[in-house]
Amino acid sequence: MMIRTLIAAVCLAAAPALAQDGPKASFDCKKAATPVERAICDAPHAAELDRALDELYKAALAKAGARRGEIEAQQRQWLARRNTGCGRAKPDAACIETLYKQRIVALARIARGAGGPFVSGRYAYRQKGEGGEMFLAELPDGKTLVQIETVNVGHRSPHNCSFMERLTPANGVLRHADADASKSCTLEIAVTGNRAVMRESPKDCLELAQHFCGAHGYMLGTYVRK
Repeated sequence: MMIRTLIAAVCLAAAPALAQDGPKASFDCKKAATPVERAICDAPHAAELDRALDELYKAALAKAGARRGEIEAQQRQWLARRNTGCGRAKPDAACIETLYKQRIVALARIARGAGGPFVSGRYAYRQKGEGGEMFLAELPDGKTLVQIETVNVGHRSPHNCSFMERLTPANGVLRHADADASKSCTLEIAVTGNRAVMRESPKDCLELAQHFCGAHGYMLGTYVRK
């Protein structure tokens, strides 16, 4: 990626990237010129994180005031780290995502300003026999980007769950309905303090979460902020 605009500094250019129905980076993946840009375009979650970072960076600059130069300098430093810190020839996608999440949380604090609970961050999965995490990022348009990656690490063969959506909070709860996967179930995420609880509604519904998991994958339950 190139977060490229300097309105006297670095800025993220917006353009479509992956398949039309998939996550898109903030730049045109057809013009990806570096190994790290190509790695982002090849990883749908990294592409979505790139777009979210672009939106938050622009929002942070709009609110920066006297701190604008400081934020621009931090962005240049972060870009340099991202371009070299995860491998030059074959960048590691997981490493790239980690760097993006760290920067997104920092920008979300600036873009959001004061007032109300700050939910952006990484949350470790705390269900027995399961591993993984949830990542939440409050976006400038009022939505929250939710990424969940879990894996069964118990006695059963490992099965993964993978979920990534932009959800609109209502009364402190994030909800996802998917008519193609379930006409009756809704996923809900409630964040209180340092805990995020993911459940399915109604309570006896179990089919929608399974849509994003392997046969024995599981992503419902409690996540604790790292």
